[in-house]
Amino acid sequence: MDGVIHIEIQQRQPILRVLNSNDQDYYIDRDGLKMPVSANFTANVLVANGRIMEHFSGKVDTLITKLAADLYKTALYIKADTIWDSQIEQLYVNDKNDIELIPRVGIQKIILGTADSLDTKMNNLLAFYKQAMPKVGWDTYKTINIKYTNQIVCEKNKIDTLALKAQLKKDAADSAARKPIAMDSIIRNDIRKQITADKEEQKTNTRKNK
Repeated sequence: MDGVIHIEIQQRQPILRVLNSNDQDYYIDRDGLKMPVSANFTANVLVANGRIMEHFSGKVDTLITKLAADLYKTALYIKADTIWDSQIEQLYVNDKNDIELIPRVGIQKIILGTADSLDTKMNNLLAFYKQAMPKVGWDTYKTINIKYTNQIVCEKNKIDTLALKAQLKKDAADSAARKPIAMDSIIRNDIRKQITADKEEQKTNTRKNK
């Protein structure tokens, strides 16, 4: 009534950058809406590419396909977890329309499938990281398939040690987006801390039961 217009503005927060099959480039924000990229600013978020058919009209737009919705759910989940936010650096959609997680530590592809039962799948992966990786090493497996909620299927890496080291050096040189190697140690330490915490909790529970 006093003639003053009040405008409330909230900044949109991108959580995923998508490069679709038609070479369109756009963000998906925290509310699940598509938004254009900026020529002046690049958000430090996950990147998704591969066989993604989700089109962008150039305006604020909702997600149409289930695959795009699954990518959005996966990005939200990863962003909310400190370990996965540090460990997973890219999402890739393969020819079978399965979502693959590209890790920062290790050279394996993690086949997620869809975002269905996401919490169970990622808990299975964390358990695998805790129990198997310290014993067999981070570069033992070529793929880790967690798309089935009741099992994990792994394919061993057949590359010999020298070829593997050469490939790792090449990947590090080719990828400008890859963060310093120091980040690897931080991620490994985070997982080691969780392993230690779990062991201490088990000891405490054993004492209480006695």
